[in-house]
Amino acid sequence: MDMNDPKISRRRLMQVAFSSAVPLGGMWRGANAQQPQVASRPSARLGRAEQTHTPLVVTLEPLEPGRDRPVVTALASDPQGQWLAVAADDLTIRLFDCDGLVQRRVLPGHRDLIRSLAFRGDSRGLASAGNDGRLILWDRDRDWAIADQIDELPALYRVRFSPDGAQLAAIGFHSQLMMFGAAGQVRVESRCKDPRGLAYDEAGRRLAVVGKGGKLWVLDPRSGESLNEIDLTTSRVRDLAFLPETTCVVVVGEDGTVSVADIETGQQVRRIDLLPCKLFVIAAIDRDRVAVAGSDNQIRIVNCQSGQVVEHLDGHQGSINSLAWAAGVLISGGFDTTVRRWQLTAGQSQRVAEREQGDPPSR
Repeated sequence: MDMNDPKISRRRLMQVAFSSAVPLGGMWRGANAQQPQVASRPSARLGRAEQTHTPLVVTLEPLEPGRDRPVVTALASDPQGQWLAVAADDLTIRLFDCDGLVQRRVLPGHRDLIRSLAFRGDSRGLASAGNDGRLILWDRDRDWAIADQIDELPALYRVRFSPDGAQLAAIGFHSQLMMFGAAGQVRVESRCKDPRGLAYDEAGRRLAVVGKGGKLWVLDPRSGESLNEIDLTTSRVRDLAFLPETTCVVVVGEDGTVSVADIETGQQVRRIDLLPCKLFVIAAIDRDRVAVAGSDNQIRIVNCQSGQVVEHLDGHQGSINSLAWAAGVLISGGFDTTVRRWQLTAGQSQRVAEREQGDPPSR
């Protein structure tokens, strides 16, 4: 999030830094996955690509007449591509039908800025967290009622479910990684300064954390044992994602670069320069491509094998702070108070999550 963007000078969102980790006692259970390998190639200079997609756009409206339109602070799409959760700076979560971006629910419950949302793998649970130090679990089967809540945590920046839904990891203001699960709470001292990015691999056997100093830290989420540390950059890093079916992690940061690291070898395998924009968010599309976005109001689809930008998605009028990919659909949101749904074509290697058959989303 670019705090100096003139397009959003009317708002000043509070900064968030570190995080701690603590497992839950009454956690849900969910889905599975797999993992393997990507060949490394040298980085290439980026070329301009033409935009070929027109998004479906919805503008967030205030809940009370006369108020400003709320800014998007976080979003998440469920793995089946049916539900979209959007957090806004009016401290609520809006639930949309992902197909038509029709608003179905408004969930109050937070007392300060919501920084992160995450769906469980089976789409039946949603986690939300932010500056108020409150972690809330919402239950789809109970009409999105609160299923569990933990208070008095440090301000949280990012939460993520493990692929099987048995664990939830969180990072925030403190120097610890927190992991919540059926076994209780686990706190692990972070190897990263000011952690911002957090992601499980497809099998749930590795958890990656990245932070201000540009160091990528990989650990075993079951034991808390450190597996690897990789120095990628000296600038502030904002987000990361595993490439599906590979052992590679892709990291983006404020220096405008995309860094690809192989966690098996512990090496950075390529660095892609997107300067002069600051990059805030990333979403993995398939084993080759990621979507990245930040301070210049553009979304770029980057092929991590060739090092080329293969598409530009234009339309946002402010910094983009949120991206989500599920079931062939990319969702973006940010400071222009809009959410955009982009229908993209996944590569042949992409294993797109299957849409549930039968009934539409429960409302």
